[in-house]
Amino acid sequence: MLASNLFLNVLNNTPISYRLHTSDDSQSSGVSLAEKLISEPDRITKTILFRSKERRRYIAVITSANKTVDVQYISRTTSCDEVLPSEELSGVPGCGNGICPFDLPRFFQIMIDESLIKFSTILIESGSMGVIEVKPFDFLFLVQGQLARLTEW
Repeated sequence: MLASNLFLNVLNNTPISYRLHTSDDSQSSGVSLAEKLISEPDRITKTILFRSKERRRYIAVITSANKTVDVQYISRTTSCDEVLPSEELSGVPGCGNGICPFDLPRFFQIMIDESLIKFSTILIESGSMGVIEVKPFDFLFLVQGQLARLTEW
């Protein structure tokens, strides 16, 4: 199961407050569920996976779903210049029905766009489990991510 019960058990044993939003529609994506929940689309996130050409380094970029990622900046600062093709995502844990940043393998470096920190909470697509609403700095702590300016804002 994506965004597994194990992750929720870990989350429940932290002082971090969150809300889990689910849908009865198994075909519904996390983004479409989040769009039904809020009127601020910039609070809805997307996750894009990158790798280096040698396949030695992998990063997950998390930003607002309606923003365009600065691929040149990512390539220049991380040496990861290839977006993982969708046909390869099925072999990556956390990448079934959408990409769940909570379940990605630990070899992924997680980068979070600075534009997300201006919100009181953000909505993180969590694969088949739904959407987790959490404070941006709590999310940063949970995934041990790093803030960077990854989009224009």
